[in-house]
Amino acid sequence: MQDISFLLYAVFLLLMAFLVLVSKRDTWFYQVLVVFVFVFIVGYRNILVPDTKEYFDLFKLYNSSLLDMQYIGQEMGFVVFGKLIKLFFDSHILYFLSIALFNVMLVRLALVNLGLNVSLGLIAYISFYGLSVNFIFLRVGMAISVFLYGYSLLYRGKKVAPFLVFALAPFFHKSILLVILSLPLLKLQLKRYVCYSFLFVSFVLYYTGLTDFIILKIFEYIKLLSFLSRYTYYIDNIKFESGYSFRFLFNVVVLSVVIYKTSDFERMTGPLKVCLLGVFLTSFFSGFLWVDRIADAFVVFMFFIVTSFVCERSKVGRYKVLNVLTYFIFVTVNLVFVSRVLKDFLFIDVF
Repeated sequence: MQDISFLLYAVFLLLMAFLVLVSKRDTWFYQVLVVFVFVFIVGYRNILVPDTKEYFDLFKLYNSSLLDMQYIGQEMGFVVFGKLIKLFFDSHILYFLSIALFNVMLVRLALVNLGLNVSLGLIAYISFYGLSVNFIFLRVGMAISVFLYGYSLLYRGKKVAPFLVFALAPFFHKSILLVILSLPLLKLQLKRYVCYSFLFVSFVLYYTGLTDFIILKIFEYIKLLSFLSRYTYYIDNIKFESGYSFRFLFNVVVLSVVIYKTSDFERMTGPLKVCLLGVFLTSFFSGFLWVDRIADAFVVFMFFIVTSFVCERSKVGRYKVLNVLTYFIFVTVNLVFVSRVLKDFLFIDVF
């Protein structure tokens, strides 16, 4: 049974989104409230949340030397960040809280740079990606947040700063390198029919499994390479146990609606290019059990897209009904998805 605290938090997020839209104002009060509550619940998570006990044990192992990686096997940036928290606070609650604050503040800065509604953007981010990466996939989450901030600087026309930020992201998780290498795609022209073509091909590949045999061959070859032996576990578990992902279909449907109905397609082309590549990678590597951990670094751009979409106005200055409905469906369904994992949600009562 779902923890009642998660249900209450879901209602809180939806209520905050409603208030922001009704007031037609994005105030500091709304932003601070959304950030504060989110950071609080991440800090005071339940020990039964997946991977929480492992990260807690890791935090206890950290010594005071910032340069000693202790053979932990995790990226330097993540280890150093954790050691700094332990050096100043030595509190597992503040450890989890600090990671969430780091991520959400970078996302907020990215939303500001992109000129989007910050409160609605934060709610869209938290509804799935924020909750999943700040509760479970901590290293990936930090790498994604750094990358999103770097992307927003690139959007603002900065020349050097974005690449300095991009260079920092892999120090939290190496998988972000794939997203960084995709940046040249931003220079390509994007038309609506190209978007639909990508979505159609991705849909067919995902639900037919046409590429499974290719993926199997690729990973069989990788298993022969000694320097990639640490990934053998993932390769041995290459198949999904539960079949198809409804979240993949949901993302395809939402993107189709946005692409068809948006009145500001040009503004969305940057995030769309990255997001569509993520959808395609998910379909192409659908036989790989952990493909979402990699593809989500691309697909996370959906919260930028949906936030931009909901803020579009009609000729008389009102929010468009379909756009608002799409936003609330996006947030609600994402909360349902993540609730299947975060059944035990708040309060560390076993430490």
